[in-house]
Parts: sequence; structure tokens; C-alpha cells
Amino acid sequence: MKKYDSIIIDDEPKSVKLLAHFLDQYCPNITVTNTAYSFKDAIQIIQNNTPEIVFIDIYLKEFLAFDILEATKHLNFHIIFISSYDKYAVEAIKYGPVGYLLKPFCIKELVLSVNKAIAKIESEATLKKEEMEIIAIANGDKVKVIKDKDIIFCESSGNYTLFHFNDGSTFLAAKNIGFYEEILPSNMFFRIHRRYIVNLSYIESLYKKDGGYCKLKNDITLTISRRKQEKLQTILNLK
Repeated sequence: MKKYDSIIIDDEPKSVKLLAHFLDQYCPNITVTNTAYSFKDAIQIIQNNTPEIVFIDIYLKEFLAFDILEATKHLNFHIIFISSYDKYAVEAIKYGPVGYLLKPFCIKELVLSVNKAIAKIESEATLKKEEMEIIAIANGDKVKVIKDKDIIFCESSGNYTLFHFNDGSTFLAAKNIGFYEEILPSNMFFRIHRRYIVNLSYIESLYKKDGGYCKLKNDITLTISRRKQEKLQTILNLK
């Protein structure tokens, strides 16, 4: 069974625990990788974990969920709102959620929302596979047209992304790595770390020591974040 990474953001620990329990019982293909109880933690966890689905409470003490979503809008994930109130439902629509769940949770609505999110994820994955092999990357007035297969890996450089090619050349593109994570074919590229997206065909070996890293065919070594190691092994049919 394919698993989908999710996080829960809610300032009520009991609510987090209950939702995690329901997901475990009724949505076995959803993995809760982390939880957050505050605005600051939520931002950090979303950026570091790149979840596919985010369950987020509308009201977090002095902040609203919308503040968090505005701060992470450059990242790609599906939103399921949870709330004790329905008064924010209209404002929530503009964020394109796949669900708006009122507390106490309705199991049927939870499952429907999760299934809707999974359907969207699968649809997006299919579209990515059908994308053309050629993409254009730009920096200022300079635009470089490249083939996907020529990219070894992409490296985050603040709001920019450094592309490394199989001929040894590089190109600094004027968009962040999250943008390219969305447009590069998911069947060919995988984000192994918040800093790196790697072309899977260039991976030569994986190592668990020193925190985990991979060696590419050109002897480049890249760190693999701990939470990405298992998923990468599954993609490479090592598990």
C-alpha cells in the first residue's frame, strides 16, 4: 500500500491525538510524520518535511491557519482544514482545500477528504510523468533550455536553485528549489533533502552511516535527510 506523508497542526494536544488515532484506524495509507502546536513550529515543520497533506486547525491562539499558509504558499501540499467553527469556511475556500472538517470529527467526512487529497496527488503525479522532457530555466534575461536527463541534481541556494549537469556545468536559476520540485517529473527526480533534488538514474549507491547519504555516478555525495531515507529506498525498490 502506497503511503502519503502528512502533518497535523493544532494547538490542542487532545485534538491532535484524536485525529492521529482516526487516521491510523480509518486511513491506513496516511502517515503522520510530525505535529505542530504553534505558528513557529508549523512553519519549520512544513518547510523541513515537505508533506503531501496538511491537516491544519483554523485558529491557533493568536494566529490563524491562513498566516501559516501564506508563509508556505511556495510549497506544494494539499490542505484539510479542521475547526470548531464554520465561520472561516468562506475565507478558507481561496486556499483550495480538499476538506473542511468540523470538530468533533466525522469519520465519514475525514475519509472522504483524505481520499480526495490522494486522488489529487495521484492525478498530479500522472501529469508530471506526461510532461515534456525539455524544460526552460531562467535567471534574469538568460534562459537555458535543458533536457531532464541531463540534470544530475538541483541544489538550493536561498531563493535560487543551482542546477548541476552531466557535462560538469552548472546554472543558477532564479526560482527556489520548491518550484522545481513541483515541475520536475516525480518518476525521475526525488527530493532527498531540503537542499537537494536528485535525478534517480544517477544514484549509484546509498549509505546509512554518517546520518545517511548517496553517491552519484560522478562520485558526488549528497546527504539524505533521515525522514527521506525510507521513502527513497522504497522508490528504488530496496524495501
